Amino acid sequence: MKKEPEWELFDLKKDPAEIKNVYHDQAYRQIRTELKNELHRLQKKVKDTPFTEIE
Repeated sequence: MKKEPEWELFDLKKDPAEIKNVYHDQAYRQIRTELKNELHRLQKKVKDTPFTEIE
């Protein structure tokens, strides 16, 4: 069974110790989208295929 990858996102200004994962916090939705877009852009640029689990 394929499961959704787990993501982590931390607000280093508010939480420098990286204790609280804010990935699912809607207040961070815009930055989450921007970071994913940048990741996909860089993966395409360097021809890096996204990680997929072997079943």
